[in-house]
Amino acid sequence: MTATRAPSRLLVLLATVTFALFLLANAVSAGGAARSAVAHRVQAGETLWSIALIYSDASDDPRRMVDDIAARNDVRVGGILPGQVLEVPVG
Repeated sequence: MTATRAPSRLLVLLATVTFALFLLANAVSAGGAARSAVAHRVQAGETLWSIALIYSDASDDPRRMVDDIAARNDVRVGGILPGQVLEVPVG
């Protein structure tokens, strides 16, 4: 019975290490530390672009902020509604 347990334990260890490396790679590609966020209630006529302009610095590219807002809230560009509350990354 111990002969079959060793490969099973090795597979579990290998799967665990692979998963940990996957999580680490995602954290590094996302910039390491999670950015803090503020809640923004969408007003009539607002777009992800206009919201990004409110919260981004003048030196920042608003396209990155639009992508960050869309990803954080699982929305598509053009897919927001008045009254919807979005998490907007800051900092």
